[in-house]
Amino acid sequence: MSAGSHRNRRRLRGALLAGLGVLVALAPALAFIPEAAPIARAAAKGNRVARRAQTLELDVTVRRAGVEEPLARGTLLASPDSRARLRLRHRRGFEERQLRRSGGLSGARDGVLLDRPHPLLPPFWVWQARTGSRLLAELGELGGDPGRVAMGYDGAHDCYVLGGRPGVSFWVDQDDLVVVRIDAAGGVTYRVGPTMGPDKGVRVPAWIEVEAPGLPPTRLEVTGARPITPDAGAFAPAWLERRSG
Repeated sequence: MSAGSHRNRRRLRGALLAGLGVLVALAPALAFIPEAAPIARAAAKGNRVARRAQTLELDVTVRRAGVEEPLARGTLLASPDSRARLRLRHRRGFEERQLRRSGGLSGARDGVLLDRPHPLLPPFWVWQARTGSRLLAELGELGGDPGRVAMGYDGAHDCYVLGGRPGVSFWVDQDDLVVVRIDAAGGVTYRVGPTMGPDKGVRVPAWIEVEAPGLPPTRLEVTGARPITPDAGAFAPAWLERRSG
């Protein structure tokens, strides 16, 4: 190799190192993180556009990784006012009911209350919040800090993490501005798949994966969705202990 070629390679190496130095110096500026309010407003707008900001009834199938036969089937009823319930018929014959009101989860099996129900029921109202302020209030109700924002990566998603890391948080995809992950109390994580629809104009997640400490990963597959006007006592605690006729 000629002396001129060596000199050219040294110049090129020097230019590359100089460029890396500039990028390192600019890193704090490039890592700009918006405030929580505009992120939440954008996510809430997506909820309204997808027509999820109303009480919905979802048909769900529960599956576990590596098991072909569904574990259970049933319905999930969710309201934008921080209430949701899940009713499942297990393949072994029993019925399980779960109820969320704000941040609390309760459950019963064949009418008998459970001390620690498997947290299959996500706070679905996060995907129904009509306004950014409501979405941030829901974060606070679940135990997160509505004033904190961080950056995070989850699979293929680059996210704004409302609530910060670690802790209770909503992960919002930076491109789609939709909540793709919820980190709830007790180390429980809910991840959502792509939206499905339209079904009467409603678009909802195709599936929700549930990860909880000490329990096998579980997936709720959504096979249908529709607006519904619930009965007056649909989300009352007494619903848990009712038995199917």
